[in-house]
Amino acid sequence: AFHDGELPLETHLAVRAHLDDCAACAYESEALRRLSDVLRGAPMARTRAATYDDQRSLILARAAELFARRGYSAATMNHVAAACAVGKATLYHYYRDKPALLAHIALAHVQRLEAVVAEVRAQRLAPATELRALIEAFMAVYAGAQHEHRVLTEDVKFLPQAQRREVETAEKRVVTAFAATIARVRPDLKPS
Repeated sequence: AFHDGELPLETHLAVRAHLDDCAACAYESEALRRLSDVLRGAPMARTRAATYDDQRSLILARAAELFARRGYSAATMNHVAAACAVGKATLYHYYRDKPALLAHIALAHVQRLEAVVAEVRAQRLAPATELRALIEAFMAVYAGAQHEHRVLTEDVKFLPQAQRREVETAEKRVVTAFAATIARVRPDLKPS
């Protein structure tokens, strides 16, 4: 019933939330879906729409802008759906709830920063050149992600503890990498 869309929306969302949090149940659910498909004679693999990733990116960008402008607490999933020009059902297909949307926005932004650090470090530059490259690359990311950065700095506090810790841990990796580069440039500076 879950995979065939026969559950009421509220029940479907509760099951989806549980499956998102429980890897064992998600694995079993997917196995049951595949078995059901075989028994019905359906093809084994379900493909995503060609526009799935684009739609997901659009939702993240519009939600980040909405949260940055209106405030996370004041924005509702109805507001997000309207900003994305999609129905709530479509929105819930991509993100199970507002905290999940917030977590994806914040984590994706920090992961972009981690990727910048990795790309610059992979160049194996001299310390001062690496620091300059990091600063320039960070500014380029920030210039194109003002809303995401505001959400990261203002709204992560609204996440449940486990998700907040995941974002904060990723932020610490970025800060630690940046600090290590500074320390190579200025070894005389001591962390406070």
